[in-house]
Amino acid sequence: MGPDASWVLLFALAVAAALLPAGPLAAAAVPVVAAASVGELVAGGGRSAVATLLVLTTSTAAVALLRAVVEANAALRTARDEIAVLAAERERHRVARDLHDILGHSLTTVLLKAGVARRVLETTGDTGRAAAELAEVEELARAALADVRATVADYRTVTLAGELAAAASALAAAGIAADLPGTVDDVDPRLRTVFGYVVREAVTNAVRHSRASTVRVRLGRRSVEVADDGQAAAAVRPGSGLYGLAERMREAGGVLEVGLREGGGLRVFAYVPEEGERR
Repeated sequence: MGPDASWVLLFALAVAAALLPAGPLAAAAVPVVAAASVGELVAGGGRSAVATLLVLTTSTAAVALLRAVVEANAALRTARDEIAVLAAERERHRVARDLHDILGHSLTTVLLKAGVARRVLETTGDTGRAAAELAEVEELARAALADVRATVADYRTVTLAGELAAAASALAAAGIAADLPGTVDDVDPRLRTVFGYVVREAVTNAVRHSRASTVRVRLGRRSVEVADDGQAAAAVRPGSGLYGLAERMREAGGVLEVGLREGGGLRVFAYVPEEGERR
């Protein structure tokens, strides 16, 4: 087409910029632009060569940047979709974990109270006491329903003092002696919620599985220990509740230890080190 048609290179370079990554594009475009500029310099002088150099370079760069923007937008859309999936999975996991914690404890206590009421009616016929036990069952069921609704709405709160009170009730219904602290004042206020979950899960497991005669809870400023004198298996296999509890402790910057206790039984120990200790 002759030297005057060198501008046709603009379209070829634009197509290359739209299709090629930065490295191959530079390898192809630099010699082409240089050759075209030299050709213009020989044929038409310096001004024409500069014009050719500027038009080809800036046009190629503009198309390459447009391609980069399109790719970045596609990557952002992909990342946004992945974030949405992860957020949904995290919320599902939160609800499942909280529902396990709530219903595991509440239904265990309801079952124990209902069993007490049945045994009272079968053995003594004391309808007054049976009615009192059934009234507690009704209250526990209402509280569990309220907790489920609060969990779904993500505004449920757990208190260490409240969990100790619930533990005393559940252990009494199971016929297990409770050795519980009388106050939570010495516990770091920032850790009382997560320690409440520890007490809830450990006491629920003791009521369900330990066949213990005594359950003891000990509190420190940054630790909680729940131990029973039951018949723990030689190899402790944590279930979904303990796995969820370990996850809560990791989120709080602490650790959860579950193992056999000297003299028999199970020991659940949770501890959150000080900031200086973690460093």
